[in-house]
Amino acid sequence: MTRCLEIVIEKGVPLPTKKPTRKEALQSLEIGDRIFCKDNTEYEGIRRTLYSLNMKYKSQKIKRPDLAGYGFYIWRVE
Repeated sequence: MTRCLEIVIEKGVPLPTKKPTRKEALQSLEIGDRIFCKDNTEYEGIRRTLYSLNMKYKSQKIKRPDLAGYGFYIWRVE
């Protein structure tokens, strides 16, 4: 026994936009741009991605009272 399913065709519906990956987002960094990371896991991930893109960076750990802890700034330097 074969069942026939009702097929609904919707025309002109746009595809959902793709969220850029971390690598795609970081490729747009220019020299002097700064990124803030809330935690060490995020910081390490961004640092590794910048390294894989052959981008030079400088980072600084800072105390942020609004986060009740520490965060990290990362600057692209070259």
